[in-house]
Amino acid sequence: MATTVYFTETKDFKLIKERVLTQDDYYLVYVYADTSNARIPKELIRKLPYYGNNLIWIDTARMDAVSIANHMVLTIGQLMDPEEEIDFLIVSKTSRYDKLVIFLRDQGISVDLVKPEGVATKKTGTGKKRGRPKKAKAGKKGRPKKTTTEAAGEVKPEKKRRGRPPKSESEKAAVKKTKTQKGAKVKKTRKPRVEKEITPEEVDAKITALGTLDYNVEKVARKLFSVSKIKRPKLKINLLDLIKRETAEDDLGAEELFKKLNELKLVEINEKSGRLNYKD
Repeated sequence: MATTVYFTETKDFKLIKERVLTQDDYYLVYVYADTSNARIPKELIRKLPYYGNNLIWIDTARMDAVSIANHMVLTIGQLMDPEEEIDFLIVSKTSRYDKLVIFLRDQGISVDLVKPEGVATKKTGTGKKRGRPKKAKAGKKGRPKKTTTEAAGEVKPEKKRRGRPPKSESEKAAVKKTKTQKGAKVKKTRKPRVEKEITPEEVDAKITALGTLDYNVEKVARKLFSVSKIKRPKLKINLLDLIKRETAEDDLGAEELFKKLNELKLVEINEKSGRLNYKD
């Protein structure tokens, strides 16, 4: 199953809203929002139950454009997995992230941009020139114009045109056909991605490497090891929910199990972003 990771701001989320709601493959969306002055679109609020844990909110109240770009780079670096192919997409109506995409591609990281299609450029001005209206031109000085009879008697020499002679209609059609053939782009067919299957033997090897474990700790660890890192809970609250589902522990018991996982260096929490980092 393919994995897609999006990066977008709340104002640009509608560019991918329909895409992610109809996407069959697994996906994550990092939504950058200023929580101190958040204006989340009503359509997004109504659809939130459909997204589940696929939306990860990043508070940008104290972040500028450079900080947001740096956060994208660091997150992509953390999510990259040599054993799993992941599609990274940056969504924006503007070109503010174009240089960031070029930088990432120069590092060998495949990142695409999602922009609105058919954006029309705004016309500025009304086309009328400002200022005083021009006065009517007075008659030009010099020789008077020749009358019709005088002009009819003169035969002007034909001017020679410089450059190549004009092409015939058949030649023009041939050139146009050649350009059309050259300009036609060949669409590359994308190979279907095959997700690497995690075998029970691989899970057992990781469990053995951790040493002797409590029953509930081992049960949670096996659940985490059985899926790739990109599909594991990204926030502490989501991991606590998983622990409670797997072990039937209450909030206090789930918190204790989380501490044990942390002591085993299996999972760490990033104090700045609140995201979980898995160390296996």
